[in-house]
Amino acid sequence: MLTVVDDCTRGMPGTGRRYIPSGPRVARELDRIIEERGKPMMIVSDNGSEFSSNPILQWTDRTKEEWQNAFIEKLRKRQAGAVQAV
Repeated sequence: MLTVVDDCTRGMPGTGRRYIPSGPRVARELDRIIEERGKPMMIVSDNGSEFSSNPILQWTDRTKEEWQNAFIEKLRKRQAGAVQAV
């Protein structure tokens, strides 16, 4: 189950929803929550496979969402280094 907690209000806009095991489903659920509640200042996640997948990396690039996840930040640094090396 995906649990989403708003740190400011302590509300849980994503709790109680269906089981969301994959990156694409997480991205769709985040789109739904943002549509209903507005864009957050930042998203913080653990390093679960659904949060460190290519669909989530593409979602953060598309939405320009600030996301704290050690895996994604490490991957972006690697990609930036690869681009600079070319």
